[in-house]
Amino acid sequence: MDELFRQGIEHFNSRQFFEAHNSWEKIWLNAGKEKKFLQGLIQIAVGYYHYLHLNNEGAMMLLEKGSTYISVYPEKYMNIRVAEFIKKIRVTTEKIKEKKKFEFPSIKQC
Repeated sequence: MDELFRQGIEHFNSRQFFEAHNSWEKIWLNAGKEKKFLQGLIQIAVGYYHYLHLNNEGAMMLLEKGSTYISVYPEKYMNIRVAEFIKKIRVTTEKIKEKKKFEFPSIKQC
């Protein structure tokens, strides 16, 4: 799990959102208590993938849904700074709604 999780973060931070989704989905299939957290990360990655493919409505929906899933976890979970990440996702979601440019967030590890 650790290697696939790390690969997913590397893909995400490199803006390879579909590949991040694939890495995390392999873990998600057999996950335990972290299943909803992984589902949130997957939805966020797919949200940015949709944005890159000009599907702003789909992007906003998945970014909001994914950030809701991970928001119930502690500020730091699975070595990720969750609270900081959620703030960045919410900023980008607003920018998408306003049709403004933004920088994609990176996942910061603890």
